[in-house]
Amino acid sequence: MKGFCYCLLASAVCAPAILLASTKAECDRLGYVDNRPLIGNFSTSQNPSNETQFFCFQDVSKDEKAVGLELARNAKKANDRKLAAFLYLNLIGKSPADFEMLEEYVKFVSESETITKQELDELYSLVMVSVFKVPAVQVKKVLDMAQKIQTKRDDIAKKEAGEVKANPRDLVADADRLLRQADPPPIGESALRKMILDGNSLMGELDQESQKYKELEALVEEISIVVQAVQKKEYIEACLKRLESENLDSDFALSIIQAAESTLPTLYGLKIPASRMPPGLKKAIDDLPTMVKKSVEEISLKRSEKTLEELRNLVNELLAIPLDKSEETWETVAKSIEEKAKIVQAKIAGITSSAAVSTAASEIVKVQNRLNFVRKGQYNAYQRWAVGQLNSAFAEYNEYNWKKIGENAAWNILIGNKIETIDIGLMSPDVARCYNDIVPKLLAQFKPTGLPAWYKLCVDSKKVALEDK
Repeated sequence: MKGFCYCLLASAVCAPAILLASTKAECDRLGYVDNRPLIGNFSTSQNPSNETQFFCFQDVSKDEKAVGLELARNAKKANDRKLAAFLYLNLIGKSPADFEMLEEYVKFVSESETITKQELDELYSLVMVSVFKVPAVQVKKVLDMAQKIQTKRDDIAKKEAGEVKANPRDLVADADRLLRQADPPPIGESALRKMILDGNSLMGELDQESQKYKELEALVEEISIVVQAVQKKEYIEACLKRLESENLDSDFALSIIQAAESTLPTLYGLKIPASRMPPGLKKAIDDLPTMVKKSVEEISLKRSEKTLEELRNLVNELLAIPLDKSEETWETVAKSIEEKAKIVQAKIAGITSSAAVSTAASEIVKVQNRLNFVRKGQYNAYQRWAVGQLNSAFAEYNEYNWKKIGENAAWNILIGNKIETIDIGLMSPDVARCYNDIVPKLLAQFKPTGLPAWYKLCVDSKKVALEDK
């Protein structure tokens, strides 16, 4: 039987034999019914002028004691020592001054063949407490009882000391056994820490110059690294577990995953010898980057959803810009698209999720396609304008029926149709062929001395630009 029974007895015998209540209501609150306590007998004060002062506790009745002892002895016979102990303690707790009951209980506990020094120490303390409870004529017997308990306790201590002396510890064998257990060690942190404690204990008894001491020293250092690895692994796993109950687009969730990410490099910086790697730990550590990356992507995607929605709205506004050329130039439309495209690009810069970036990229393609369409329309508008100017000049030239018209007439036709403002570099191949077919016919009407003036005019004139269309 274990020491919990003796601790229970301590609370019983140390409690006052008489409980004093200040009022009858207080006594009722403590568990008394009809002027009788739930355990023991009840007697009131004999002072009728002070009805609120009375005692609430006395020894159990003879009948109750007889029934309790019979139950305890029957339990002992049935080898139910735990029940027997509780029954004895129940009676002793109610009548701590009953020496016979205490004596029977001490005999019951002491006869156990498996009793330990600790249990005898506890029993000794409880018996000594009874010195203050039993009648004065029994004090000597209680002290003798305590002395017998102490003697038995000393005998057990001497026996254990003799066994240790007869079988001295084999430190080398213990060291070898510990080294074998650590190749590889268990994965649990508590088991690893016990291994460190055992190693330090053995090192305290071994010669520091011995080979086993050095092997154990290396073992403790290596297992300490394994403990750090296990702690960091479990910390990262705890972070990932915590995310399961958090709102992923919150700043708190971002802080959690950042903590896990920052711990990974410190984990992989630990150099764990292969022989000290517990089974399963390497795979668990190797799996962590993938698990962390997955959580990072989930958080990034969640935090990017709002930005993606804003981006889609911007693109829809951009695509809704009208392409009606009645009032605006192509350049005005292109500038409107480019301004919104800059905002779209800025939004994309805030997206960290690879999946969300892919979605955003498809929106950018829509923007680029629309801008390309506008720029192409602008380019075509320039070609139509240039061809129109060239056709007008050629029509005026045709009015002379291909006759020699003179330099002045040719100059007026070219200038009148603003041929000098056409930017040759912006012409398409087809328009360039038209230009090369018409303009030389008019320049052929110039005197050799008049051509430099035309070429100078072409160089000095402000060209019509794409932005003007």
